[in-house]
Amino acid sequence: MNTFASIFQRPWVRALAVIIVAFAALFVHYGSLLQAPGSRLFSDTGDGLKNYYVFAYHVAHDSTLMQFDGMNHPFGEQIGYPDAQPALSGVVKLISVVVPGVQNHTVAVINLAALLGMVLTAFSIYLLLCHFGTNWVYAGLCGIALAALSPQTFRVQAAHHGLSYGWTLTLTAYFFIRTITSIKYHRWALFGGMITFIGLYLHPYTGMITASWMGFLLLIVCFPMIQRKTWSRLFYSGALVAGPIALFLLVQALTDHHTGRTAHPLGFFEYCTSWSGVLAPPSGYRSALSWSVFPWNMPQEFEATSYLGLGAMLGLIVLIPTRAIQWAHNAPLREGEVAWPTILTALFLASLPLLGFAFGLPFSETNGPYPWSIPFIGQFRSPGRFGWASYYAFGLFVMFGSWWLWRRARGFSRYAAGAFAAAIPLLYLYEANTMHTQVADSIAHHRNVLSYEGLLPEERMLIDRVDPKRYRAIIPIPHFLAGSDERLLLPDDNTMQLAMVLSYWTGLPMTAYSLARTSVTETIEQLGVMNAPWYERPIAAHYRPEDEFLLITDATPANDEEKRYLELAHPLASNGSISLASITAEVLFRDRTEELFTKLEALAGDSISNDWICSKKGATILHYPLDDPNSEHRYAGSGAYSGLKRNVNTLATVPAFTLQEGERYIASYWTYTPGALRSHALTCVAQREPTTGQEDWITCSDMRFARIVNGDWSLVELPFTVDRAEDEYRIFVEGRRTYQDTIWVDELIIRPDAATSFRVLEHDGERITKVIYNGHFLTRPR
Repeated sequence: MNTFASIFQRPWVRALAVIIVAFAALFVHYGSLLQAPGSRLFSDTGDGLKNYYVFAYHVAHDSTLMQFDGMNHPFGEQIGYPDAQPALSGVVKLISVVVPGVQNHTVAVINLAALLGMVLTAFSIYLLLCHFGTNWVYAGLCGIALAALSPQTFRVQAAHHGLSYGWTLTLTAYFFIRTITSIKYHRWALFGGMITFIGLYLHPYTGMITASWMGFLLLIVCFPMIQRKTWSRLFYSGALVAGPIALFLLVQALTDHHTGRTAHPLGFFEYCTSWSGVLAPPSGYRSALSWSVFPWNMPQEFEATSYLGLGAMLGLIVLIPTRAIQWAHNAPLREGEVAWPTILTALFLASLPLLGFAFGLPFSETNGPYPWSIPFIGQFRSPGRFGWASYYAFGLFVMFGSWWLWRRARGFSRYAAGAFAAAIPLLYLYEANTMHTQVADSIAHHRNVLSYEGLLPEERMLIDRVDPKRYRAIIPIPHFLAGSDERLLLPDDNTMQLAMVLSYWTGLPMTAYSLARTSVTETIEQLGVMNAPWYERPIAAHYRPEDEFLLITDATPANDEEKRYLELAHPLASNGSISLASITAEVLFRDRTEELFTKLEALAGDSISNDWICSKKGATILHYPLDDPNSEHRYAGSGAYSGLKRNVNTLATVPAFTLQEGERYIASYWTYTPGALRSHALTCVAQREPTTGQEDWITCSDMRFARIVNGDWSLVELPFTVDRAEDEYRIFVEGRRTYQDTIWVDELIIRPDAATSFRVLEHDGERITKVIYNGHFLTRPR
């Protein structure tokens, strides 16, 4: 054996060679990013920028490891919920204490972790295939190929970094297999448990997918250990699976002091995978061969992509019957043949329940059972992600199987088996090339706004105008509260981006948030920040009157109240559509009921009547009291409308020729909110042609999006424009067919937009004491 060949007999040299080749393959598509990893964000909108921001803010500004204070001020959030990758951001934060300046390179750390994670995934697959008995060169090629086509790669493009780490699955699988096969199983169990725990604190989904996969694998392999009475090995195998989850839950229980989280997260049935998501990647990433094999569009939900790959499909078609025939014949091994590892079959079978769960099984939206009826399971609203375990299991099965088939073949069939073995990883690499070409192109153009060089001059100007010591927090307008499924204010993307950039560079937290599973109790309090100034706002108790807030906006305010607070604020700076202003807590939270009544008295004039008064002359105002005296709850009057949420609840139908053509109106009503997902229902204004019955839903929203809160009731507002006076306009509420609960709706009013509309209910001479104002039922304080 020559010297060169002898070098590659050393395991560490082989491992190093695989890592170098994997890195070289990565460099083909991501070379520029690897050379300047902090120069670009993979995504600069929505969740993408948010995931960079929470990591960077936590490292630079948070005072503790387990609390994130950048959003949801003054409550903040436990670090496991904001997608801050606490296993990584916590380490960087600790390093920054010893090495100042590290916090300025968090984007580079995040990008390198995501990209180099592909190399680690490839290496861990190489370890698995070598353990099964595959030739190391072929194992290295297959490891690179299988890692390259991983459906988790799409998470790199979306900057869902914590969900992109395939090695949390494959490396744990390797350590688990070593635990049940090695003499020194104790240390392998420790390593496997550590990886799963790290996975849980990179993103809870990756950790739970790994633990679930290994849990089903343990169920399969535990019987031989019980028969052999290897109790210690069984204990350590079980500890590898259950230990990280138990430790994770313990740490969460000790450090999470936020109560009232969403009990029933939404999205389970929307985010199940489908055959389209298993048989093809998203359409923009499909190869020409994929379109040839499946020549039709295969729509799929991004959250549910669990593509297996053409190589896996071809391999399974060939190998499953071949392996079944070999097993049935039970022929003894011939010289040079490789035995089929039982643990690989177990790994394959253990992934099938997770694939079934990815499809939503055993749950049914139509007939039940429902996931939220089972403790813990209902918290996983994106089951399609659990299909990722099958991607790796099927790939390992096929890649080892092709090597196994070649080693068994004799004569001419050996050439065919060799071609098949070569085709499998090449198919993976061919498809991966198409995918990575698109991904690399899409992530190469987003400037890094978390580095000073990446800021535009106007952004620097705005940041420089802010004195962080002066302000308590940032209030973005439109205000957004995205995370609690019970109450939800969706963000304007531009305003959210600006708020995050300003928050990071100033260190100021923001009252708004875009997080996950946020406390419903805290969300209801946060609604008070921009609530109407005549309702009780408990959030005010957290601030001193002299506390100042920094308002930032790059969009039209969401409602009249946000317009009001912008007008009351002191302007600081502006650039184009972007403006900064300041407002004190005393001004923001001041009760303005008396001011409103004084204004309404001036509009009413000397003669106060019970007729509707509007600042827009000749306006049409409609009031539907909805007074059902049998209703259990009511907001005003003698009763309210009640109905099963799953039905179509028509609140009112406005006859033809009632509303003025071309006018813009607001239909508003009060809805009762206590109860799990009570407000989760579609609510719309439908325009109906009376003669044909054709109906168009011209404005739709969700009752959860209500911005005005008064106790247990929220004010839903639906703006719409009357295109045809001769049409009817129907206001309705409709929930999912599976919902069993009741809705209560009261006091539907249709009024002109951008106008003051009111009706005096009670007065003492010229002094108005009770009024309906723009949908609000108000009593003057004594």
